[in-house]
Amino acid sequence: MTRIIVTPEDLQDLSMRFAHAGDDVQEIGDRLRRILRNLDWEARQRSGLDGFVNQACHRATAVAVEAQDLSRYLSLTAENFLQADNQGVQLIATLPKTVISPERSMSIVGGVVIAGIGVAVAVIMIPVIGLISNVSRKWTATDLMKAQVETAADALKDVKGLTQAEWEKLDSEARIKTLQKVEDALAAAQGRSPVKIQKANLDPGTNGVYRGSETPPFIDIDEDLLAKNDLHATLTTLAHESRHAYQHHAIENANVHPDAEQVESWRTNFDDGNYIEPEKNPKGYWNQPVERDARHYGDYFADQIARQGVGKELVEEFGEKASGW
Repeated sequence: MTRIIVTPEDLQDLSMRFAHAGDDVQEIGDRLRRILRNLDWEARQRSGLDGFVNQACHRATAVAVEAQDLSRYLSLTAENFLQADNQGVQLIATLPKTVISPERSMSIVGGVVIAGIGVAVAVIMIPVIGLISNVSRKWTATDLMKAQVETAADALKDVKGLTQAEWEKLDSEARIKTLQKVEDALAAAQGRSPVKIQKANLDPGTNGVYRGSETPPFIDIDEDLLAKNDLHATLTTLAHESRHAYQHHAIENANVHPDAEQVESWRTNFDDGNYIEPEKNPKGYWNQPVERDARHYGDYFADQIARQGVGKELVEEFGEKASGW
């Protein structure tokens, strides 16, 4: 039988190459903008050069974002390969011992091997591309962030649609309903009122938007993202925007968030003129306080649900195989 051998170290190396490539492409876009600014204004107007350069810069930003997404996907895939066997062993150890029959020992071993392979395949097949954390994963979730995410994840453990296999069976309307349940759980864990989740036709490259200035506020999820079978990216986006709702809640309500200094950084960042739009300064947008915090939160939540979902799928798969032994 043909075997596919995957070396996690090679995936990590490829991840870094994609990250560097994304930076290089973004730098090309920045150079084009600098060149344009140095040209004579009248020449630019007569030639219509602004439009062409802006279009090229927009495409460069989109390519850079995709390269970073691929980088994160490869990094997390390598990490998941390393974790898959340990997770499989731990889950199998929790199954009732009565499942193992001496007369069918070889079948049991075969089933365990198949289930173990199933874990690895399930982990790898979970799409983990999203607008997410630094490739190196050097950031550390705070105790409060962990508590909020784990509380929400625990509340969602029996909700249908939050494994990759279940998600692929849902139509667009059912996916919105599932995401609303996710937002309800996130809001409850954050100590705020949930907002409505709805589908929208957003600008290219925009997966979600928190409409905090609306009354009542709501979260838009891009219809193109919703149409894909990318559960991880969709959950990352929703949790990211949900974190923005929490940031505003913390700004408007004293003592909600224990880190007053962080709340003040959010307040300053959201003030008029301080928020950095991605099309104006992609690197500045990526690193500003409210986006960096929301990105980490979105990543952490989606990863928790992904691991929870893999465990659920493994137990179900193992149970089905055990019943036939």
